[in-house]
Amino acid sequence: MKKGLSDKPVLFLILLLIASFAVTAVFVIIFQTIGMEAGLSTSAARILTGIMLMVLFRRCFPWPNSFHGLRVILPALIIVVWNLIYNYLMHAPLKPLADIPGVVLAALAPAMFEESIFRMIGFQKLEDAGRSPFAAVLTTALIFGAIHLTNIVGGDVFNTLIQTCYATAVGILFGGIYVYTKDPASIILLHFLTDFSSQIFQSSPSPLNVVVVVLFLAVLAFITYYGILLVRKTESEQ
Repeated sequence: MKKGLSDKPVLFLILLLIASFAVTAVFVIIFQTIGMEAGLSTSAARILTGIMLMVLFRRCFPWPNSFHGLRVILPALIIVVWNLIYNYLMHAPLKPLADIPGVVLAALAPAMFEESIFRMIGFQKLEDAGRSPFAAVLTTALIFGAIHLTNIVGGDVFNTLIQTCYATAVGILFGGIYVYTKDPASIILLHFLTDFSSQIFQSSPSPLNVVVVVLFLAVLAFITYYGILLVRKTESEQ
């Protein structure tokens, strides 16, 4: 799959995504068979799949650049601040301290799994095929957002569309940061902090109000702008 689709990076990325989910599902079955709890087995399976991707596609992971982009991710921490403000406004209680190790794994799993596929491997394949930084960021962000549409099955249509738009904006942000820094560790860290700052709260559905909607749209606009700004800076420096 790595060689035969070198001139079709989008198809390669979609097939890699499907294959990675299939491998993860196999690991989940194995872990649950040996008695591992469902949530923990899913997190462990995604982390293990992420590690496998890092080994198989090690050329796509510029680890020597790790943490060189910490300064660049600072403005992106507005997502972490937003998660804290949102849950505060929604009066969501914190999870018990005993649940925190599980939250750490649950936040680390998508950070390793998704960033490996969408940023490191996806960007390298698009770059190898001659795509521009902007095209690479937009392509991976749209696919990243689109996979959240699967939540529409058995879920609320409006909330699913909001999640999709938010995921697409986050994909542009993460993509912009990565294409500018080529720093795998920093982007994984940012993804981890984003998920962790949300998952430390218990689910507490509350009706949205005008303040929450305005703040959400402002955050969405900012992270999209910042991601595009970094892409443009990257292209201007090439």
